Amino acid sequence: MNIEKDTVSFKWRDYKDNSKQKVMTLSAEEFIRRFLIHILPSGFMKIRHYGLLGNRNKTTKLKLCKQLTHTPLFMKEKSSTLQLIQKLIGKDLNKCPKCGSEEPRRCMSLGKSPPITIRTAYV
Repeated sequence: MNIEKDTVSFKWRDYKDNSKQKVMTLSAEEFIRRFLIHILPSGFMKIRHYGLLGNRNKTTKLKLCKQLTHTPLFMKEKSSTLQLIQKLIGKDLNKCPKCGSEEPRRCMSLGKSPPITIRTAYV
C-alpha cells in the first residue's frame, strides 16, 4: 500500500484473471468512499453466500443442479397489470360490474361530487 499526496495505491486480487494480484491507484476521496461502502450500519450483519449461491457462478450452477435433480426450469410468465389485478381479486375487469356488458362502465353514472369545504382560520 502506498499513500501519496492525493492518491492511494493498494494491491487487490483479480479473481476473473486467474487470481492475479494487481495494483490499483485511486484518489483519496474515491478510496475512502469505496472503503466506507464495506462498513455496515450499527446492528446489521453481513450475510455471505458460498458454493451454489456464490454470485460468480450462480446461474450456471443452479441450472446444472436443476438438470441433475430433474427439476423443471422455471420460466416467468409475463402478465399485464390488468391480468395481475384480475388474478388477485378474482373478477373480470373487462366486464361492467353492474350489467355485465363487455364495455365496462358504460351504464354507470358517476354521481355527484362531494361539496367543497373551505377552511378558515378561527379568530
